[in-house]
Amino acid sequence: MAKDCSFCYFFVGVFFLWARGYLMTTNYSFNGAIEKIQYDDKHVPIITVKGKEYNLAYCSWINYKDKLAVGDSVRKVKDEKNMTLIKK
Repeated sequence: MAKDCSFCYFFVGVFFLWARGYLMTTNYSFNGAIEKIQYDDKHVPIITVKGKEYNLAYCSWINYKDKLAVGDSVRKVKDEKNMTLIKK
């Protein structure tokens, strides 16, 4: 019985981690030129705009994969999942 309970705790924990990341990302609001791009070990971009880092793990950036470049302009409105990319 305890084994079944730990399985439930695992899924509840995963859900809360996902929800925290999703909510954090939807609260992002930025507009400006990309100053720096880093990629984590899963090739998820982390961009710097106006001196602040943004992890794009939950943003709709899939269409921009490997297309982001320093100097490109990006815009994301709070409470929206999509990001707009304007190439330089």
